[in-house]
Amino acid sequence: MIRMINRAALMAGVIVMAAGMALAAETNMTGLAQHPCVLVNPEMVQGLRARAADTEPNRFGFSGAEVWQEHLALADKFLAAPPFHYRANMPTGVGTEPVVWEYTLSDEEPTRHPGINYPPWTGMTQEQRDDAITVRLKALSFAYLITGESKYAERAKQIALHVAAWEWWTDPDYGRGIACLDTGHITKCMGIFYDWCYDTLSEAERATIREAIAVRGCEAIMAGIDAYPPETNGYAVLAAGLGCGGIAIRPEDPRGGVYLQRAIDATSTSLDLSGSDGGLFEGPMYGTYLLDSLAHVLDAVVAADVDCGLMEHPFLQTMDEYVISQMAPDSHEMPCFGDGSPGRFYPETMSVLANAGNTAAAWYLGQIGQIRPRTIHQFMRFDPEALHPEQPTFDPSRTLVDVGLVSLKDGYAPHTPYLCMKSGPPETQVGHAHFDSNAIVVNFLGEWLIADRGYRARNNPPATKFTRGSMGHSTLVLDIDEAYRQDTTNPSPGHDQVSRAGARIEEFFSSEVIDYVRGEAAAAYNSDDLHVLDSFARQIFYLKPHFYVIVDDIAAPEEHAYTVTLQAPANGIIQRAEGDADAWVISGLTAKLDCFLASPAGLLTEAMTYPNAESYGSYLAATTERTANARIVTLLHPDTYDEGGLLANPGFEHGMVGWRPRANQDLPNHVIDEEVVHSGSASGRVDHSGYYYSGRIQVEPGDTVRATAWLKTEGVTKKGGTLRIHWWDTGNDCFATQSSAEAAPEDWTKLEVEGVAPEGTVGADIGLYFNDPTGVGWWDDATLEAEIDRVEIVREPASDVTPLEGGARGMAATVGAERLAVVTAGGPVDVGGATIEHDGAFAAVTFGEGGWRMLYLQGGTELSIDGNVVLTLPERATIAVWRDDAGEVHSKVHTSLAPHAEAVEADFTLHDAGG
Repeated sequence: MIRMINRAALMAGVIVMAAGMALAAETNMTGLAQHPCVLVNPEMVQGLRARAADTEPNRFGFSGAEVWQEHLALADKFLAAPPFHYRANMPTGVGTEPVVWEYTLSDEEPTRHPGINYPPWTGMTQEQRDDAITVRLKALSFAYLITGESKYAERAKQIALHVAAWEWWTDPDYGRGIACLDTGHITKCMGIFYDWCYDTLSEAERATIREAIAVRGCEAIMAGIDAYPPETNGYAVLAAGLGCGGIAIRPEDPRGGVYLQRAIDATSTSLDLSGSDGGLFEGPMYGTYLLDSLAHVLDAVVAADVDCGLMEHPFLQTMDEYVISQMAPDSHEMPCFGDGSPGRFYPETMSVLANAGNTAAAWYLGQIGQIRPRTIHQFMRFDPEALHPEQPTFDPSRTLVDVGLVSLKDGYAPHTPYLCMKSGPPETQVGHAHFDSNAIVVNFLGEWLIADRGYRARNNPPATKFTRGSMGHSTLVLDIDEAYRQDTTNPSPGHDQVSRAGARIEEFFSSEVIDYVRGEAAAAYNSDDLHVLDSFARQIFYLKPHFYVIVDDIAAPEEHAYTVTLQAPANGIIQRAEGDADAWVISGLTAKLDCFLASPAGLLTEAMTYPNAESYGSYLAATTERTANARIVTLLHPDTYDEGGLLANPGFEHGMVGWRPRANQDLPNHVIDEEVVHSGSASGRVDHSGYYYSGRIQVEPGDTVRATAWLKTEGVTKKGGTLRIHWWDTGNDCFATQSSAEAAPEDWTKLEVEGVAPEGTVGADIGLYFNDPTGVGWWDDATLEAEIDRVEIVREPASDVTPLEGGARGMAATVGAERLAVVTAGGPVDVGGATIEHDGAFAAVTFGEGGWRMLYLQGGTELSIDGNVVLTLPERATIAVWRDDAGEVHSKVHTSLAPHAEAVEADFTLHDAGG
């Protein structure tokens, strides 16, 4: 009842604003003032119709007619569909059954659900879904805009008049009783319908829909938008609704100019609150929702030729650098710290930039498979003559200090490792963030071998603590004991980070051969009531393209047992390496990560899962003895598999890890059998019907993929088993398969299949199928191999890994014919094959029989090998010097390691000693 009174009061205020107050506000009546004017203009419509009829392939290999037919098919589907119906299971708390909510579109408002704070209205109005009220409204209106066939407009009108009859355009039982995501989506799509189908409406229908857009949509948004932080997706969705709704009614109603200007101001404000050096605080998943909503404001003002200057906003000028620097080389995904998961983000906004002439944005669209328009908005702005994809020239190893992200990459080389660290934000508290400063993720061959746990768990306190807190991230936790594991306090002062702000990226250096970053996160562990840490400095070196060395320096006023963790992917395997107590291997689906850890304070390493959060996977924990100050050194070497091709668990010895069995009613048919095996200790059995899918690998059209697997069956009467290769496209759809012949052997028999990836392929996996009403099939010893035409994947193993003075002085390893080392400050130290001495904070070297290949000196003036000075500088600086394959010497010098410091011209001397 209180909520209804508040909403009634709000609506009364909205009506007052509609009557006069809105007209007193700042307005924008520049640009086009005739229909169509929302996202398109009359000239654009003619171009769209021509593109929809064009059957000639463009220079990207597809025709406009092909794409248009896909959109038209969606409209035809909705034309033939029954009235929109939505059903949702609304959670009500731990241990209780969800409440079913249902609604069929009509003039009646959606069903109330008092007392259950869940947003079913969002689910039925969100434009990102396959079917929603807004999706139908937009698809049908677009079909009419292009074809001129009234049947599409008439069906869209039915939807629009139902929605216009509602008293509210936001769920009265969810949130704070103000405009929400549903309001923004409805207002935008009602504006689109009103504008695109304007000529099919009677004057009375126009007045009804126009007033609904103004009062239920725009005025409600005007009253509620400032309740949302401008850097959040909710604010952006409302701004997009306000902009499109305002432009739609502006030719007939001057209030539209007020709404439009408010949308422009809101968009500018939101962009202003992004990171000053790039990036979005909410992360790329929620950031995509935010920016790709604001992209429709950009589209709207460009199409209507509105004078506002939004396209020149500073954030948009560097957005390509933010997105591309964060993108992993093979999967083309951006990592997502906090709530969310990795993905290919920002397609709409990058499409806006690409079609405006940004060549790096166009290149990015090609990498994520979004050159071909997938949405109505992309089709409307698509211009093949304006798109010129070019690989960027800027360095993709990059820091974003304001949002607290850094990427360490080997340029744009494919099949190379990628590490991203989060250290910050320094000041901004972010709603969807976790307690994860100085946490890392690592990607290799398209797989996150060190992973983020994604969305915080809900309704399971131990899992919530793990997924949201420091324990479930690859960072530092203090004094883990049984009491800590049993306590669900989140965060836990004295153990975990207690602030989601305060950490900072303090130093950064990048070159062709070595990257370096330092993040300081002690402030995230401290509060006004409890000072826990004096310092937690995480220093990471990337010796390209081989491995990462992490030097964690920790200091506290009291003694603690310090634990750093490496979080394996949910279906990964952690095993101790043979012959080394502190060497481990994290095995993923397609690649593995060799991990070597050491500390002069003593180190206990163990693979673990967190109690009541086991489904999130295992982690590697490295714990020191109790001490006030500690240094932990870690070497991470991503690698490929020697056996089993690209499969982590080819023989089911590790259970279902690495395999995805068929779900639903067939799930119980999948059994790990330890009695019937081809080799090893296990096989994957299928009783009657089911399959096992492997992990997916990245491939491109023309790549050859081969697979083998051993099959044995029993009791087969009709069918049997097949081995298949699945080809996957950018939409995550399996659009083609390659299959072996069906077989039902009573003895172990090797099945083989080979195929060439067809056009449109971005990934491949294999399926081990079995289907027979009475029979049983066993699968074992599968292999998956790919001939990659682009670049051969060559990874030399890391051997003779040596903690220097127990880790106090760094770490060294041999890769191929070269010895590589990261050496901390101190006197001479033997790195195995040479003695290194320097006067800086750190040094790194790569050398072999031909002498040194790379020298790195941080904050020093002199570096020596075997007592011979090889590098000197007149003043302290940070320098990388390297020889290319032709023997030519290159260098990069910084006098400051501040994150955005520029390289300088500086004198240095190379001496003959040491090569």
